Amino acid sequence: MLDGGGKGIVEGHSIIGLVADDEHVYGTTSVRNGSGLDDTAGPAQIFMLDIATKKKIWQTSPIPSTGALYTPKLVAGWLLIADLEGINIIDPRTGLLEAKHQISPVLNSSQRPGWNSASLEIIGNGRQVAHCAGGTVTIADFLTAASSRVEPDGEQDDRFGPRIAASPTGRLFAARAPT
Repeated sequence: MLDGGGKGIVEGHSIIGLVADDEHVYGTTSVRNGSGLDDTAGPAQIFMLDIATKKKIWQTSPIPSTGALYTPKLVAGWLLIADLEGINIIDPRTGLLEAKHQISPVLNSSQRPGWNSASLEIIGNGRQVAHCAGGTVTIADFLTAASSRVEPDGEQDDRFGPRIAASPTGRLFAARAPT
């Protein structure tokens, strides 16, 4: 069990994403607080915990323009993190940003941070990822940033909701946003 000792693992932040390998747990946060409280000042954080010792190894703010970082995924030795703008590639050993692919028309500064405003899913062998934010879904090669927008079936003003899922065979599922 993760225990922040009464202050939280990242003080003043809500943990909104977790992913683990056999040795470490990686997390993402939002500065948005619940129960009508003001947002915590500053950017969202990512962190790495050692499972055996339950100690935090590092904590960073690799994307200074965002108050929330979403759906961490471990792929091919990289930690992928979603924000409203796109895909952030993080070195899991250090927490440093290695690359950022802006593939969404939505800017991080355009919305108040939330807990489910963007998502990321691995497709097929892992080089392709689906990113969802601001009502759009984009498929991207996370190494090259080559991308293609997915268009919803139906009405021209249809938008996707904030969650997506991918099957083991690479089929992508996205819900239509409520109107």
